[in-house]
Amino acid sequence: MKARITSRDVAQAAGVSQSTVSLVLTGKWPGRVSAETADRIRRITEEMDYQPDLAARSLRLERTGTVLLIVPAITNVFFANLHVGATQVANQYDTSVLVYPMGTDRHERLLPIPQQAIDGMLVYGAVGTESIRPQGVMPLVPLDCDPRLYPDAVNVDIAVGSREAARHLLDLGHHRIGYLHVERRGAWMFTTRLRSLRAVVRHRAGATLTVAGTTFDPVDAHRAALELLRSDPPPTAVVCEDDNLAVVVFSVARSLGLDIPNDLSVIGYNNLPISDVLHPTLTTVNIPVTELGAAGAQALHDRLAAREPRPVALRSSLVVRHSTAPPRQA
Repeated sequence: MKARITSRDVAQAAGVSQSTVSLVLTGKWPGRVSAETADRIRRITEEMDYQPDLAARSLRLERTGTVLLIVPAITNVFFANLHVGATQVANQYDTSVLVYPMGTDRHERLLPIPQQAIDGMLVYGAVGTESIRPQGVMPLVPLDCDPRLYPDAVNVDIAVGSREAARHLLDLGHHRIGYLHVERRGAWMFTTRLRSLRAVVRHRAGATLTVAGTTFDPVDAHRAALELLRSDPPPTAVVCEDDNLAVVVFSVARSLGLDIPNDLSVIGYNNLPISDVLHPTLTTVNIPVTELGAAGAQALHDRLAAREPRPVALRSSLVVRHSTAPPRQA
């Protein structure tokens, strides 16, 4: 078996010390090693097919080079985009991001890997923080969590987009608005969306908001949407907690012979790719989820480096497409 090439072998071939090789390979050579020597070392590493020993490097740095992103589920593209953002930043620091769906059951608390195998955690929606925080053994950055409970959380200002959605419908002339609300204990982002939208509707004379509780299960969402659209009098507009729920409302509305947007206006949340290919295209509240993942990864890196995380300002916003219009009788 061919012996593994080490940094000592590279140093001997280049006629320099092992520490000089380390400076060049870690990019810390400017001002300490000549450009000519650095070029020679890089050329020799390629010729000798030198591969760094990542395990040894982790021991020296007391880091694993791995962080864990915990999300409620991986079936929604929203969380895939969250992972993309986190990975974009983590890769800049030679760090990998593992993603793990913890689920929404507050009793599920076993991590898929030992905590010693990761440097820190990003946790969406506070899933998993109850059992991990008391141990106090690693940096943890909550994402989209109640700032009263998690003052160090990295959040999107979701109230802004909710208020924009409410004003958009009211300005179009809608006075009976329905809301398909995901009922999940401890889900700060869902309750904030509803509370913000309700506050705007409450201050418009003659406007009412009817809330129908549901889950992300399509069958349950279908039931809730059917009950909402069959209420007396029915809403002329419906806001959905997620674009996937809006797809269900589209289906139920058409089964009842309702035209979107002439008979029923529909607004979703998250601006998922499907919102731009529905017919009509879906008006939705954009959540900058990729930027949220990136900001969370940066905050986690700052804490690992014993630096105060930099503040970020992420805002939701309404994207108006073709699923909203004035009601037939404004």
